[in-house]
Amino acid sequence: MRGRLDALLLATAIAPHTSSIGLVPTITTTHTEPFHVATGVQTLDYVSEGRAGWRVQVSGRAHEAAHVGRRTLPALDPALVVLGTDPAQTALIEDLFGEARDAVEVARRLWDSWEDDAVIRDVETGRFVDREKLHYIDFVGDRFTVEGPSITPRPPQGQPLVYALAHQKVPYELAVAGADIVGVTPHDDAHLEAILGQLETAAHDVVRGVDEPLRVWTEISVLIEKTVDAAHATLDRLNATHGEPWTSDTVILADTPEAVAAQAPALALPRYRRCPAAAGAAAGGPHGDHRARCSAAACRRGARPSGRSRDPSRPTRIRSPREPLRDPCRHRPRRRLHPRARPDRKHPLMTTTASTTAHPIAQDASGRPLRQVHLAAHFPGVNNTSVWSDGKAESQIAFSSFRHFAQNAERGKFDFLFLAEGLRLREQKGLIHDLDVVGRPNTLAILAGIAAVTEHIGLVGTLRLDVQRTVRTRQAAREPRPAE
Repeated sequence: MRGRLDALLLATAIAPHTSSIGLVPTITTTHTEPFHVATGVQTLDYVSEGRAGWRVQVSGRAHEAAHVGRRTLPALDPALVVLGTDPAQTALIEDLFGEARDAVEVARRLWDSWEDDAVIRDVETGRFVDREKLHYIDFVGDRFTVEGPSITPRPPQGQPLVYALAHQKVPYELAVAGADIVGVTPHDDAHLEAILGQLETAAHDVVRGVDEPLRVWTEISVLIEKTVDAAHATLDRLNATHGEPWTSDTVILADTPEAVAAQAPALALPRYRRCPAAAGAAAGGPHGDHRARCSAAACRRGARPSGRSRDPSRPTRIRSPREPLRDPCRHRPRRRLHPRARPDRKHPLMTTTASTTAHPIAQDASGRPLRQVHLAAHFPGVNNTSVWSDGKAESQIAFSSFRHFAQNAERGKFDFLFLAEGLRLREQKGLIHDLDVVGRPNTLAILAGIAAVTEHIGLVGTLRLDVQRTVRTRQAAREPRPAE
């Protein structure tokens, strides 16, 4: 299946209409900037009120690189990659996964660059933030240099969940170094023990940058029907439509819900999710609706404390899949959504040209068409003490503020809502300007969330065209800052 929506934006649009399920979009590190990945996941965490995660993925396909146009990659031979007999291809894989490790490290540092209580809103001194609680990350790597701090405040979870699917040595090292959860695809207990052994070996070769132990999830593919005969018949029908039996790197279970649950302990799964097969999914092919990847454990919740530290001398421990996990459903109670604005009729964008709609354009006394005034609502607050000093003023980062503002603008017949983007915090003499209303969400991500709770208002945001350069090189023009 081809033609998909952006995973991060789709997850952000889903967030306002869900209340407890974790949302973990796949975001490649090969064709994106870590700064924007970090702020995008932070924004998803705010919109979902602490349910965001990030599945880290590397793209080594030459045609995908050509689609994006950011870099050129040589063609990879999957067989040689698995065997590891081609030094050039092995070096490319190691470089791509090394870039992914750096991207995860940058994201984690940016998530920690704001302390939890950095926003003070001190009316007497006119300070919106305590700049002593915002920190530069000063990451310098072989592939990019990122100073920070993040433009988005520390997310509700502190550190959103990082997930990595791994099958070989190099991806195992990525997971051990920076992921919270590694997904594996064993076919039996013996294969699972071999994978755990490889993870233990990886733990001796790399330094783990996460305080908590790595959790191991087993993934399975399931097709569920009311009876086992019906499940097998559906699988046979889908295979026949595809032209050959479907194969997968995971265990394939076509059975009843009770039978799937009974087989789970044999796969060493402490917890799992059941994904029902979709009837009539013949058009999906081998990777269509009848393929449902199920995670073997529920999503972790809870925030990490500020000031995450790395201790290279601390031994890395791999959590066995048989170890019980903490309660996966711990999260803050979610407030009910405001009723969506439902005006009597939608208010389309009007033009001065001839219209074929039932509502003719207004004319003046001489019959000339009147020019339509278009109204744009701009989210206020920057450098405006009179806004944030009001005790009734809402948070500048909470999604409820954006939802309330957008729905009011929609009820007021505004044509569109405009959000500005900033890639850095204002500075004066090398210090963060603490009088600003700082702490912005990722523009596209927050607009995706707003789109899910509005009906007809246009949504417009600014995007920088030089975004790649801004995070891959130091800004030579900035003033030197005092040492912290």
